[in-house]
Amino acid sequence: MLIDIKILHLHRPIYYEKIELVSDEIHNDAISALAARYGECLLVFRNDNLLILSDDGPHLAGKLVPSTAYRIAARNGGKGSTDTASAIPDESQRNIAGRSAPRQLLADYSVARFTLSAADYAFFQWRAESAPQPSIMFEEFAREIWWERLETEGAWFLRLVLEDGKTSVQALRSVLSTLCKRGH
Repeated sequence: MLIDIKILHLHRPIYYEKIELVSDEIHNDAISALAARYGECLLVFRNDNLLILSDDGPHLAGKLVPSTAYRIAARNGGKGSTDTASAIPDESQRNIAGRSAPRQLLADYSVARFTLSAADYAFFQWRAESAPQPSIMFEEFAREIWWERLETEGAWFLRLVLEDGKTSVQALRSVLSTLCKRGH
């Protein structure tokens, strides 16, 4: 499968609030239901054993199960908002390294709020309704990062967003430097 990884320059942080997932493994139906319910969600994968490296690149070690799940931060008690400038601020700016933060990731995943910091991210997007299962797409994202020799770090993310009434899934991982070589 051929995917084209982009570099997303996130200029403003996005604030999230913790939610509980009903099921462990993530499938297209579950992704669409989460996006329909909350409008925008962030699934965080921080397990060091998530991927195994073989001679032909990384592969999922097992099921794609998020460590934590978040919805876009509610504003004024509402369902959620993409207006992150006025979303609920929190102390977790240190959770994912931004441009001025040290490269070491200092994560406190026990807090109910989470910030996806303004930074550069390896990025790939697909429609949940018309793509293979998320585990296949996630593995392809990890494999393409490896193939292109992108220097990334920290947690892996799947961001779920409703666009034009359909669920878009965005795979993200923090990039160490946008000046790193990308090979093909």
